[in-house]
Amino acid sequence: MVITHPVLIAAASFDVMALFFFASAVPVSARVISTWAPGEASTGQLALERRAEASAIVVAWGVALGFLATALWVWVVAGILPELVRGAMCGTGVMNGLGSAGSRAIWLRLIAVGIAWLWWVTHRLDVAGPRATATPLAARLLLVLAALWLLSCVAMLDGWLGLDPYRPVSCCTAIYGRATGAAATGVDVPVAVGAIAVLTHIMVAIARWRWVVPLSAFAAVLSGTLVISGTLAAYHYGVMDHRCLWCLFLPEHHGVGYLLVAAGGVVLAEAVVPAWVGLHRAQFETEAQPDRRTRRAFVTTMGATLLFASLAAGPALWWRIRFGLFW
Repeated sequence: MVITHPVLIAAASFDVMALFFFASAVPVSARVISTWAPGEASTGQLALERRAEASAIVVAWGVALGFLATALWVWVVAGILPELVRGAMCGTGVMNGLGSAGSRAIWLRLIAVGIAWLWWVTHRLDVAGPRATATPLAARLLLVLAALWLLSCVAMLDGWLGLDPYRPVSCCTAIYGRATGAAATGVDVPVAVGAIAVLTHIMVAIARWRWVVPLSAFAAVLSGTLVISGTLAAYHYGVMDHRCLWCLFLPEHHGVGYLLVAAGGVVLAEAVVPAWVGLHRAQFETEAQPDRRTRRAFVTTMGATLLFASLAAGPALWWRIRFGLFW
């Protein structure tokens, strides 16, 4: 039996629309890559520039729909399907039901969303200057994006059609049968490493080291996620030991998982902008526009990092302040 929830259908519809928009721009992008000559004023070049501008508008709508579809898919897996799949109490049970197709779809979608973000940054800087030459770069990104989006849609369709709501799945909620209470009061090594990684990323952003900030952002988000799973999640749940990250999306835990994913995504997305702009600076018209975008990226990734750390460690800090246990 195929699950036909309205939100699931909406997510799939937005995905198909985004894929259609991307596919419709592929012929123009292929021609831009092969025949683009910005220094010429020929009839063919001017016509191609008009087609490229119109195609970019279509792709921009596709990117917006793709981001919306991705957000809806997260909601479907974390908040809707657990109520429909037998034995699933959170996204862990749903992912077990989806099998390998679910994991494959997640990784393909993450890569595709990253390429879509790079296309958006490149496009915005390209249209900011009439004499910018980044259109072929955006066209190459679009070709990669269309292929990855197709693969992610196929993987999601495979998992969706293979998910049987009446087949019991294993989930993590049996751990709620343990005695409730707080986590251990000691400050362990992973927490210290995570705190150091977050502070390092903030310092790198303040210093504006464009080539280091993507690596520090990845280290901060990865270590923060591991610390949440290993230590800090217990403070959110109010149990002795519970390492499931999908439960953070449940309403009884205030859906903090959605905010953590959004904050972590912004940290990573904005952190790659300085390095990407620096790598392709020669293709933009002036120095001022890339520099403004780079400065905004440093500020945004730093603010998102502080929000991510606050959401993750807030309950633990409050518990320790409340009971006077700090070490």
